[in-house]
Amino acid sequence: MATQFVLSEKPELNSPRLIAGFGGWLDGGEAATGTVRYLVRRLGAKRIGDLPAAQAQAFYTFQLPGIEAARPHVKLEDGVIADMRAPRNDLFCWTQEGGPDLLFLLGAEPHLRWADYVEGVVELARQFGVVRLYSTGGVLGGVPHTREVAVSTIVSAASLKQELAGYAVRYSNYEGPATFQSYLVHAFGRAGLEAIHFTARALYYPEFNVAFARDPKAILGILRRLKG
Repeated sequence: MATQFVLSEKPELNSPRLIAGFGGWLDGGEAATGTVRYLVRRLGAKRIGDLPAAQAQAFYTFQLPGIEAARPHVKLEDGVIADMRAPRNDLFCWTQEGGPDLLFLLGAEPHLRWADYVEGVVELARQFGVVRLYSTGGVLGGVPHTREVAVSTIVSAASLKQELAGYAVRYSNYEGPATFQSYLVHAFGRAGLEAIHFTARALYYPEFNVAFARDPKAILGILRRLKG
């Protein structure tokens, strides 16, 4: 059964692009969630929907070794539980005269039932007539702060690579366990929809085992590619 995002409203959009960022394994330096949060805040995008908690619980294992963020979020006020919620998956919208308009999906990478979750995202894209998905991510890389951020890319179709020729991106040759983002891009491609994923290498000094929770340069590296 596919994920069913609940919409508070469904605006008519002009050639919309969907920009997605998920917290989780491929969010080094908050390159994924930080990019989407920045754009939502900077553009004043409006929240128009979400994945209800009752459905979200089917996609998350609340206790994972060493990962507290997978647990539900609780808010206490003077000893009283004021709020309890599962990992959030929110949809935002921004429009401009003449388009293209933008949708933003800010969520948490699902632990379970990837196929159902992704089917729901694809269905959401079809409902709004999304032209292309841009997925964002980050991995910790042994790159000093004095160098330009390296960005690698995967695409749903080889024809998209020509468009990215001037974007200073790298393409990988890899075989092994998939990321959720590569699974998402593949699903969009199979559905006949364009999809591009950017992964930035976030600041990390392995010799000192020093990483940074939020890397502005990694976020900026992705923003530059999104701007084109």
